[in-house]
Amino acid sequence: MTITPGSGSTFELVHQPSRCTDPSSCYYVFVVQNADGVGRAVSLMVRAEFEDPGDVLLRKSYKNVVKNGQFVPHEISPTTNADIQPYINRLKITVESQIGDADLFVSQTERNPTNDNSQWKSRMTEPIDQVILVSGGDAVDFTRSIYFSVYGNSYAEVMITFEYTFAPSYDAQLEQAIPIGDGSYEYTNIPDEYGERLYSFAPWWSGKENRTMVFLADVLINKVFFYSRWNAFPKHFYTSQHDFNDTIAIYGNDVDNHHNGTYYIRLRPDFALYDLLSARQYIFNMFAFSQPPATWEGKELGYENMELGETYVGFANQSRY
Repeated sequence: MTITPGSGSTFELVHQPSRCTDPSSCYYVFVVQNADGVGRAVSLMVRAEFEDPGDVLLRKSYKNVVKNGQFVPHEISPTTNADIQPYINRLKITVESQIGDADLFVSQTERNPTNDNSQWKSRMTEPIDQVILVSGGDAVDFTRSIYFSVYGNSYAEVMITFEYTFAPSYDAQLEQAIPIGDGSYEYTNIPDEYGERLYSFAPWWSGKENRTMVFLADVLINKVFFYSRWNAFPKHFYTSQHDFNDTIAIYGNDVDNHHNGTYYIRLRPDFALYDLLSARQYIFNMFAFSQPPATWEGKELGYENMELGETYVGFANQSRY
């Protein structure tokens, strides 16, 4: 490539690790030759675009160094931030230039946002650059990845921080739930009458099959009681799903049956006031499992395949399948 004095040119090189002798340590050599024999001043800048921007955690802050003309890409992923990002309705990204000057470019469509292709940007001459994203506005979707680049207008040392607010429907209490897989159980020991446990059950077959869900407390020492609610923190008087003989069964045609989302089960010690005079342990196995409906009104509906040597848990009563 020949560059005439006073002009500039750009060359784009596609990185192909398969062509390197050692893909883990590829390097490129750039040679600048002056063919005129006259002294020339040359400025060479190299910028990289990453196919996989670095993940960031919304709970953390990050300090970084950005060179003049350099883009540093980042990704805010709903997978990496699974307990926060899908539930927020407002996010503020702040880049503070503690030394030098840096800009902020944000996008949900471009993995390496720049001044030309970003959806949101901040190019302040002051030390603080901020972008505020609000759910329902500016086409932002917090269930998808958000990409942002920090660009150095000069050599800059920056601090990146995040502030967010949860949507009104978010319930922080649900984050304490202990997940139980379909067909598994959780051994639990509650040390006294003041304790309780919260479990979550997200059916793998949601929206695909019409199955009966069963929550069962296999009590080993002292009685317990529990109740369930769908996609909400269970409260005793807000739900009709209370245990009967240490069991809650939700059938496929019940009004409380839902095809998507998560069921939460809140379990508490079952005691009388005189029990408070002495601390008692409550030990049990909490089961969660599902099964296809077997029969209804004399008609066979489905069956499970069982393997020799394997243990299976099932449920049936006299009136429902």
